[in-house]
Amino acid sequence: MNKTFAKTILVVYGSLAKTVSQIDRLVYRRALATHSSSGCGFCNTEKQIEDIVGLINKKNKLINLKLLADEVFACLDKETRDLLCDKYIARLNRQTMAKKLNVSTRTYYRKLDRAETSFAKECLLRGVDDKTFKQDYFDQNWLKTVYAKLEENNPESES
Repeated sequence: MNKTFAKTILVVYGSLAKTVSQIDRLVYRRALATHSSSGCGFCNTEKQIEDIVGLINKKNKLINLKLLADEVFACLDKETRDLLCDKYIARLNRQTMAKKLNVSTRTYYRKLDRAETSFAKECLLRGVDDKTFKQDYFDQNWLKTVYAKLEENNPESES
């Protein structure tokens, strides 16, 4: 099973709220620029509206991605949820994680693999797989870049 889409969700999860907030600020600035003669020199109103709608659509997609992740986290058992949160949100290193779990590094990697697989399976149950993730989110270059880096680091993933 290709878990790159699930790992991408996990990696970006912690920054989704901040990114949505930044998009809100951009929308606000662009909306103000439509009423200001100095706001957007050569832009016409129609182009500005298209840009604002595009930003709002990106924001909505990110909100939906966060809601999906929240829903999946809620379905996971506590140990799996804690492991994924420590790895991807708190960004603890493997030695710290293994020590915290009181297991060897090898056992930590096995547990992490099972946790990532559980997360991916829960995403699949909600209609999100590798193909739909690419269709829905690859219009946002930063998500595409994270995905590509994760896939590059995992040569066994199927495309």
